[in-house]
Amino acid sequence: MKFKLLLTTVGATLILLLLTSAVGAQGEPPSPYAGQKPPFPWSDASAQQAGKGLYQQSCLGCHGIKGDNLAVADFSAADYPQHLEEKPDFYFWVLSEGRMNKGMPSYKSSLATEQRWQVLTYLWSLGAVPTA
Repeated sequence: MKFKLLLTTVGATLILLLLTSAVGAQGEPPSPYAGQKPPFPWSDASAQQAGKGLYQQSCLGCHGIKGDNLAVADFSAADYPQHLEEKPDFYFWVLSEGRMNKGMPSYKSSLATEQRWQVLTYLWSLGAVPTA
């Protein structure tokens, strides 16, 4: 009986991973994420400050203080803000639904919609070139 339960659990996990990988490989956010944009400007200092606190609580462990711990998600890269601006719905989708096949958890149940946008706004600031 225990072996049967183990096989069922492993099988269900594999199916879930395959489905997650298939959706993640598409690169385009599904509805209801498609076309979403941040509710405030990327340069909004108060949104960035709120996002920084959320980042420190939820993201710092994997991504590091400067957001440069993972090469595949280097938030400190000079071109990262441009990526966010070009595809905000994609990045909001990834933050919301996660990418379990890459170790990224979902935050849609632990962070409100506005909080997820605040985190992305903070990430934008990590790669933004300071203006003089």
